Amino acid sequence: MSEVKTAKRKLKSGFTGKNTVAVVIIGVILGIALLVGALYISGYRYVTYKFEAGFSVTFVGRLNGEGKPISGRITYNDDGDKAGLTAAVNTENGRIEYSNGDVYEGDTVDLVKHGNGKLTLADGTVYEGSFAADEANGEG
Repeated sequence: MSEVKTAKRKLKSGFTGKNTVAVVIIGVILGIALLVGALYISGYRYVTYKFEAGFSVTFVGRLNGEGKPISGRITYNDDGDKAGLTAAVNTENGRIEYSNGDVYEGDTVDLVKHGNGKLTLADGTVYEGSFAADEANGEG
């Protein structure tokens, strides 16, 4: 009887270690690009509003079709007493809930208190009246 010798073949994978890393990196980049694109199409944006009073707020959230903020999160960027203060804002119902416990309900312009409204401080103090550029304005 004759012996049949079988040749052992080495199977080559299409990917080497370096190729696999490159494919993973490209996949992650494409995934992030798709996510950012989907958020952009859905109206989510990152916007900074600067005010003449010397402060600015950064907004991350949803805008309507006209580019006006609807809901999201704001962060105060100034050197004053509001530096680093954050808030959840919903312009559809005129409500801003600050990270320090204060709650504002009323008119807003560019994500800050402006017009008539009610500010309830964390300690229970209430101011109801007029606001201009995020500050109480007049008698309340």
